Amino acid sequence: SPRRDIDPGLFSQPFAVEPGGLTRIAPREPEAGRDERPDEPHAEGSPRALLHRPLAVDAGNLTFDGRPLRLSGIEPTGADQLCPSSGGAQWPCGMMARTAFRNFLRGRSLECDIPQDEWPETATATCTLGESDVAAWLVSNGWADAAESSPYAELAEEAAEAGRGIHGTDPR
Repeated sequence: SPRRDIDPGLFSQPFAVEPGGLTRIAPREPEAGRDERPDEPHAEGSPRALLHRPLAVDAGNLTFDGRPLRLSGIEPTGADQLCPSSGGAQWPCGMMARTAFRNFLRGRSLECDIPQDEWPETATATCTLGESDVAAWLVSNGWADAAESSPYAELAEEAAEAGRGIHGTDPR
């Protein structure tokens, strides 16, 4: 087969490693495994679960290993929802809401208040990503509405007044 020389400047290490300059360290302890529950319940009394790699079905509904979960306190925005835009046209706000939610999650783990160990149907829970309340993020960015008598009602009003997310015009 034909052979050609490759410029060594194209494929080089970003830094020089001297022999004996690297030290092997012990691996870190594994993080909490799938659906392992900490010993302490959450402040509301529900057990907290670390749920890995959520998939946003729409802006407010998730699946973890095929098990459905709905965020509490919000009205999810369906992926097929259309919103009015200027000039009487409609834009796919539901699809954009789902995309924004997926970008927010980026395959990271959520910590959720799971009402029971196994759920046969859709569970409803409050979830956090680090220190961020996931439902509050959706509502404050206008990608979901607050449910009736929800603690997120004020955030929903602010998002609507500012024209964010589904309350705004087509951002494309």
